[in-house]
Amino acid sequence: MILTKNKFFTFSTLIALSALTSACGGDKPETIRICDPQTGCREALLTDPGQADYNIAKSAAPARVYQGEKIAELETQAQNGDASAAYLLGTVYEKGLAGQSADKGRAQNYFKQAAEQNYAPGQYRAGLSALQQKDYATAIRYLTQGANAKDPNAALVLASLFDEGKGVEKNEAEAFRYYKISADAGSGAGAHNAGLMMATGRGTEMQPFLSGEYLKKAASRNIPEAQKALGFIYARGLEDHPKDLLQARRWLSIVAGRGDAQAKQELEYVQREIKEEENFQRSLTIARATASANLYAILYGLTLRNLYDDRYYGSGGGAGYYGY
Repeated sequence: MILTKNKFFTFSTLIALSALTSACGGDKPETIRICDPQTGCREALLTDPGQADYNIAKSAAPARVYQGEKIAELETQAQNGDASAAYLLGTVYEKGLAGQSADKGRAQNYFKQAAEQNYAPGQYRAGLSALQQKDYATAIRYLTQGANAKDPNAALVLASLFDEGKGVEKNEAEAFRYYKISADAGSGAGAHNAGLMMATGRGTEMQPFLSGEYLKKAASRNIPEAQKALGFIYARGLEDHPKDLLQARRWLSIVAGRGDAQAKQELEYVQREIKEEENFQRSLTIARATASANLYAILYGLTLRNLYDDRYYGSGGGAGYYGY
């Protein structure tokens, strides 16, 4: 539902715009689930090129394989204790990159090797592999190690497990803590989730200003739900976040461009408000210019009158012009 102009926009209505997301839903640990009460849920692959947080192919280690390093050389490096080489080989065999056939078992072994050498991305991938096998104890061990090393993906998935009570006792405070770690390490989904938890006081105290700041982080990292929420916040004004129609237009235009009906409707409202404000400012400028011109004319008239009086009557009050 789109709020009418005379309704007060609060953090409680923010939840009607964007529901708390969960990383790693159901039996699909390589997806994030983002839900909206009006439009339902959608899933995005962790390795979706549109999700910069999870694009493994862009991380530092996998880049080496595209720079021409041979698989045999990487295997030698991994055997000599190079954790990043082991992680890279795990990615190669998992995805069937660099001309290699996909081999899930071999990939898992390399990820585990990297994890045991305290390589945070490897801990994330080893944890994810364990999660796929529903080995929650192993998954949580590796994910906790990765999250505590500030790996954004490990923290995001671990937070979702605490949030949903999967493999661990449900704990919203821990969920918030790890969503925030994920956000601070660069995850857009983590920033979105942490922002909404701060908006509602779930797992933490209500923090309106910080909530908005984390939603800004999420929006800048291309999370549509955060962009939509920010658009509504700026369109109406919300507690610690004053009304800003230009910012509202910026974020709503992005979401409306993807076909979101609510965003389109709200964008129309914002465009009307901007037009009204422009007309008001134009009228105000004209009024000020007219007032200034009138004041100048009045002052100019008074100046001429004073000059005439002074010359005719003289400053002494009795003599005429030139003392006659």
